[in-house]
Amino acid sequence: MNIYLDLDGTILDSRKRYYQVYADVLGELGFEPLDWDSYWNYKRTLKSERSILEFSKAEEVFEKFYSIRTRRMETHQYMEKDRIWPELVPVLPKISQKHHLTLVTLRMDEKALRWELEHLGMADVFFLVVKPNTGFGTPITASSKINIMRENFGQNKLQGWIVGDTDVDVLTGKATGLSTAAVSFGLQDASLLEELKPDKLFNTPEELASWLLTL
Repeated sequence: MNIYLDLDGTILDSRKRYYQVYADVLGELGFEPLDWDSYWNYKRTLKSERSILEFSKAEEVFEKFYSIRTRRMETHQYMEKDRIWPELVPVLPKISQKHHLTLVTLRMDEKALRWELEHLGMADVFFLVVKPNTGFGTPITASSKINIMRENFGQNKLQGWIVGDTDVDVLTGKATGLSTAAVSFGLQDASLLEELKPDKLFNTPEELASWLLTL
């Protein structure tokens, strides 16, 4: 079976990286960042980075902030803060022996991506790693991910599952004919994902891990 997996939020607990980059860059630009809880409340309810800067009273430096933030997100210093959700650590290698696991991510720096997979001990888990060939700062949209899937796997309907933590992943699955599994413990709130009616919705990494083992 083909299983297409998102990375940030789905496989990785990336919260520390996202917040620390936001806080560090905003601080360097002379503004006070939101606290952890406020930032994640806005982030998970689909507030854009521009909106988050509005709440941070720093909208005037958005363009500069976003340019620095986008590149810094994929540096070793911050990627070292990522962790695989503990419940998935023993599961991913096990199911990779039975299914084709493909990582589909909107990361931009392939070298940095492969470094992180090696750093986290996941370099041999995935059958194929797919990423965009667009430049830094490209908006993250469903159409971007749909195009990536079609460019790599053809225009015909695909078979298998796509697993992700945002509307982008669910919409990509529906557009390409895949069954959709959404996780609400990542970067997007459960209520937003439920509106898209994914085939499966998991609220904890443990639920996701248990389900993967049944496939």
